[in-house]
Amino acid sequence: MQQIIRAMKKLFLLISLTLLFASCSTSEYIKVARNFSSQHDSLAVLVLRPDNILYTNHKSYDDLKGLEDMSPKDREALLKSKSQFLSQYNDTLINCIFVDNLIGELAKTNLDVYTIEHLDEYNKCREGKRFMVEIHQLEFDEYYDVVHDTYSEIKKNRMDGNDTLIYNKDTYINAFASNIWLDCYCPYGDTMSLLYATDRITDYHEGWFAKDHYGEIIYYSENDELTVDHIDVFLKIVAKKYANYLYDHILNGYVENVYPEVVTYPKDMSLHYDFNTKNIELVGENERFVEIKR
Repeated sequence: MQQIIRAMKKLFLLISLTLLFASCSTSEYIKVARNFSSQHDSLAVLVLRPDNILYTNHKSYDDLKGLEDMSPKDREALLKSKSQFLSQYNDTLINCIFVDNLIGELAKTNLDVYTIEHLDEYNKCREGKRFMVEIHQLEFDEYYDVVHDTYSEIKKNRMDGNDTLIYNKDTYINAFASNIWLDCYCPYGDTMSLLYATDRITDYHEGWFAKDHYGEIIYYSENDELTVDHIDVFLKIVAKKYANYLYDHILNGYVENVYPEVVTYPKDMSLHYDFNTKNIELVGENERFVEIKR
């Protein structure tokens, strides 16, 4: 019994030390990250608007002939004019709804954000405290997605045993995606990083199978189709998310390169500063930009 008690005491002590070490480690990198996000001697960032905005329509149209003979630019323009959603947007509107919101959300942080219209003021900032973000390319993609609804039922067969009956129903729904590529010339770490992110919105669809009172399998569904109003809201939300991703990229570069000794978390995790709650937490690979190696 005494041996068991001693073993339990050792185990309790080991667990306590582990938790204490984890707590100390966590407090160090969180403290550094909070210090960065609260300091008022902030970095000056020049955000350059995109020169290249693509409108890609992947939907097919039986009445369109000779697409393969057109130049890429003419083909894109024709497909955009035929599209349900892309036809409602142009570069001016995208800059207003999407790019302005991204810049505006970034400007709410402790970063001093400038655009090309304020280049003189940006150049007056301390050289070691300024860097540049170039939105290299934006792409907005309209297409059909497929939802696969499946129902399976096992029926008893007196001759051969059990039979599995499978019912399938494929439903095509509208989908709209936003893709962004940007260069970040950051004063921490590598000189330049090419970053990428994507997001999408689709029709709301819910489908299910049920038996009627005769025992027959019936397919039921509910659909709420996308509208331009939905996409306007989607673009604003995604712009805020990308601004947050960009801030996180700068924050992680600061922590990893200026205070590498506090980086005790796994390599597949990164620090995330929540724009809404102002809290800092660790997130996985799906909650940040993908860094593309050149």
